[in-house]
Amino acid sequence: MPRFDYSIKKQTVNLKKIYPADTSLSKYSGSLFSEERGRMLETVVCYELMRKNFNIFYWKNERGKEVDFVVCQGLKPLYLIQVCERIENVKVIRLWNG
Repeated sequence: MPRFDYSIKKQTVNLKKIYPADTSLSKYSGSLFSEERGRMLETVVCYELMRKNFNIFYWKNERGKEVDFVVCQGLKPLYLIQVCERIENVKVIRLWNG
């Protein structure tokens, strides 16, 4: 999945995020000490967005802060989706709920 940028050239040169086609195989290639449920959940969301034919990207700023999915119509962002198993910071919930 490409990194979001209005410049197509920058999209092609930036690193892409990769999601496994078969999530059952990822447990053998990842860490042996964690269940990596967050990554699995993110993979499920990715494939659901793809199934619905959305143009999807990820976004990362220069400080390393990342948004998992930028859902676009063409290059016009419609939604930002951050996938997580648990939200522990109530301020984040308030921000998204208005």
